[in-house]
Amino acid sequence: MSTAVPETAGSTPLIIDTDIGDDPDDTVALVIAARTEPALALVVTSDERDGLRARFARQLLDRLGRSDVVVAAGAQIAPTGPGMCVRDLIDPDVARQTTDVAGAVAAVAGRSAGPVRWAGLGFLSNLAALCEHRPDLAGRLAVTQMGGALGRDPSRPEFNFGGDPRATRTVLAEVTRPTLVVADLTYRPPMQIEPGSPLCAGLAGAAPGSWAHLVSEQFRAWFAIPKPSFQHDPLALSVAMGQGFVTFERTRVALDEVGRMSLAADGAEVSLSRTVDYGRFMAWLHEGLGLPAAGGRTTEPLPGR
Repeated sequence: MSTAVPETAGSTPLIIDTDIGDDPDDTVALVIAARTEPALALVVTSDERDGLRARFARQLLDRLGRSDVVVAAGAQIAPTGPGMCVRDLIDPDVARQTTDVAGAVAAVAGRSAGPVRWAGLGFLSNLAALCEHRPDLAGRLAVTQMGGALGRDPSRPEFNFGGDPRATRTVLAEVTRPTLVVADLTYRPPMQIEPGSPLCAGLAGAAPGSWAHLVSEQFRAWFAIPKPSFQHDPLALSVAMGQGFVTFERTRVALDEVGRMSLAADGAEVSLSRTVDYGRFMAWLHEGLGLPAAGGRTTEPLPGR
């Protein structure tokens, strides 16, 4: 049965776990959360690059006037790595951020007795570490995760699930019915941003030193690779924020050794994304950035579901 899942919505504290600094969709998600979600309390970075992701997040939040939001540098999976198109955009005076992820999560959880929303936009390493070492904190989290795929490319795992497959398996085993926004529904033409798109045009010309200029410069650097930007992470954020653009169904899934996901009757129970109203979502995304609305109503189901 398909339902719009609002279980992670509300005014409860919001934590965003993000690999910000590569594809600008993470940056777009953080901007929208910072501008529209007063309950945003903590940003944790995943797949770290010697603290650079956390420093970029701190710089962006400060430009958005959200110095109240704590940033913690999370797990670094590889000692070095490619990517980080924002390296040259990070101000040298932006300090390194704390690496005490558990302490930062505990501080957020201590503000209320209820659940804490966790929007996972990157590898699941930080969440798995909480499951293993601070199950008391992990048990407080209402998890929305961008990740997994059922049929987009059977030869390899989806990026977030495959980046740290051991962590992904830990989370699916330990977290109660996480909400999964799968890549089958995010790698779609309505989600694609390219040079000259209304979003990029709207950000162009922003004053140097502003958050909009920083985002515009990241898009420019990303397109130079060259790659398009798909708005995977803002869609997952919209679910954590209680927007009704995505419908879900309860089902069970399993992972193989490299993180490829499949339906399995004896697997972990999840809420799995099924359809997206792309037109309404993209209008919300533009509004969250302070840009004119774009697009119309277009809903597409998960293939084969």
